[in-house]
Amino acid sequence: MKFRIIACSLACVYSLNASQSLLEWWEAHGDYSIRNISSAFAQHYAAIPLNQDNLFDIPEYRLQNEFRPEARIETDRFYAYLAPRFVAWRDYYKDGTREGEEDSDNDTYLHEWTLRFFPTPWLSLSYAREDLQWGPAFLLSPSNPFDSKNGRSEPKDEVDAADFLQASWTIDDQWSLTAIANIDDGRKEYRIRPELRQDFRDIYALKLDYLFDRGHAALVASTMEDAEAIDERLGYYLSYNLDDAWILYSEGSFSTEDEEMLAGASYTFGNGLMLAAEYFYNSSGIDDPLPETLPDLEPLADFALSQSNRESFFRENYLLLQAYHNDLVGGADGLLRYTHNLDDQSRSLLGHIEMDLCDNALFFTSATINSSGGGELDSFREYWVQAGIELFF
Repeated sequence: MKFRIIACSLACVYSLNASQSLLEWWEAHGDYSIRNISSAFAQHYAAIPLNQDNLFDIPEYRLQNEFRPEARIETDRFYAYLAPRFVAWRDYYKDGTREGEEDSDNDTYLHEWTLRFFPTPWLSLSYAREDLQWGPAFLLSPSNPFDSKNGRSEPKDEVDAADFLQASWTIDDQWSLTAIANIDDGRKEYRIRPELRQDFRDIYALKLDYLFDRGHAALVASTMEDAEAIDERLGYYLSYNLDDAWILYSEGSFSTEDEEMLAGASYTFGNGLMLAAEYFYNSSGIDDPLPETLPDLEPLADFALSQSNRESFFRENYLLLQAYHNDLVGGADGLLRYTHNLDDQSRSLLGHIEMDLCDNALFFTSATINSSGGGELDSFREYWVQAGIELFF
């Protein structure tokens, strides 16, 4: 009996010590965050010829809740990151074939995860599902061979992630070299046809980065499994600080059949206001007018897929003007972005405001208004408004 009591006591002491040690280890190497975004959407379909009477059944209203927990562990030789997502929504239809209907759904998925090892202080090896982004541009990232979309047109949305293998060598304080393999498209969606997912091919890239006193430059050489000449690209970006206020930047990529170039500049005032302007040229963009009837849409899609264009935009010339202020009235952050398609004269205006409510909550609202001439940026929505509360811990 005494032996059992002693054994139980020792087990309890050991368990307490182990729990205490584990807690201390987590405090030293682990971290987590929790965000919950509850929002309401209102939108109205654009009465363009392709979507008369809301043929595509765009819901008028949506209520949505997104639970975004994240956890990470970091040591001298290892880094792990996990970002599951839990989303639920309810749609309300006021027009179209589903007029008067309501529909609810939910989704649970792993948005991003990372396993990274550091065999030496200057070498890292990783396998991750992530939204791999770089470059100074706001409109898009033409130097990125994996996905040019940067998600900045919808501030509260997350860009879907893909699977990457990476090996990064830090040569010195200025130079680094990274080998990247995109081995699966993950949750990526394609802008013209979802079945493009079936045609996914591994993409390989070698990225050379150079940091200097006034900026950052990079070269990105990439190719694709079973590559043709069109799939072999050389990309670049350069950001140069003229002074404390002015930044000039450029970004682009080239293949034997396609050139994509972006040039931009930003100026930051002493009060926190930042103004930016960008011009983007896409040589493989389409000049033809958009179809006005559904039977004409498929031939255009076939034509688009046969071209070297790989961007989220399919015209040739674009202009972006943007204003951002990180201290508006009451400490709110404000963003105003104007995008102009110079080929078909379609336009889109985005406004976004965030305001702290307390240490663990903020209010946000976004609105997008599109022109209505049937051009590329007109989309199928005339306007789109979102407002909500974000909680974070």
